[in-house]
Amino acid sequence: MRICSLLPSATEIVADLGLVESLSARSAPSPPTTSTSPADHRKAATLGPAGSPSSGDRSLTVAFLHLAPELAEVDRNRSLIEYGTRVAADSGAAWVLSGELVVPGYRFEPLIGTNWIAEQPDSWMRRLARLCSDLRVASFVSHPERETLTGKLFNSLFVIGRPILGSAVDTCGSPPR
Repeated sequence: MRICSLLPSATEIVADLGLVESLSARSAPSPPTTSTSPADHRKAATLGPAGSPSSGDRSLTVAFLHLAPELAEVDRNRSLIEYGTRVAADSGAAWVLSGELVVPGYRFEPLIGTNWIAEQPDSWMRRLARLCSDLRVASFVSHPERETLTGKLFNSLFVIGRPILGSAVDTCGSPPR
């Protein structure tokens, strides 16, 4: 995987979101074994030293969207991502991750072709960015994109916050941005 020049380093992304200064992981206390509430498991990922001695530890809640996308149902699957993002934010998540090719599903080309794939960010990606901004979460979403000059298609991972922070493409020798 080659990371496009548009994407800052992971440390810069985290710092830009104001979460922590370092990505060095520390162990956190285990959540209570008697509770099943997602809210009780929020301290599972405590990251690096806090910004100042008086600020204490900070934690980062990451939500993994386990969705049931339908093959080639782009609009429905996008709605699932939006709904899942709202649920994750309501549960206290700071970062929201969805699966690879969650928008069209795998092997979509025989059913819907590739003409729908556009240069990013398209109108839906901008709408998702507004939602993420309103909810104050960062979203990591896999979405196909078309390179404007050559028409080449890429399976890209978009890091969406306030504003879209960048993307990475899953291919070797991809064109620079």
